[in-house]
Amino acid sequence: LGPGQALFLPAYWWHEVVTEPHDGLTVSANFWFAAVYRLLTPTRPLVPSMQCELARQLEYLVSDCLSDRARLVPAFFSALRAAVEAVHAAADARS
Repeated sequence: LGPGQALFLPAYWWHEVVTEPHDGLTVSANFWFAAVYRLLTPTRPLVPSMQCELARQLEYLVSDCLSDRARLVPAFFSALRAAVEAVHAAADARS
């Protein structure tokens, strides 16, 4: 990009910015929407942006719960999957 130009990146697009040394000013502005309300009152099925946000929030939760101990992640997700499958089985049994 040159002076006076801007680049728009859609939400959740991974990117890297490298600023070359120069005499000018470089500005970066980020805008993130508050997704918590939308996650708590979702439309179904979830739109792709909300699927991504839900995955991100789950990553934060796992990281916090496991204190970044990567060796515990497989067991955590195995237990989580078993719990989700049990909920689905109970719902199917009621139907």
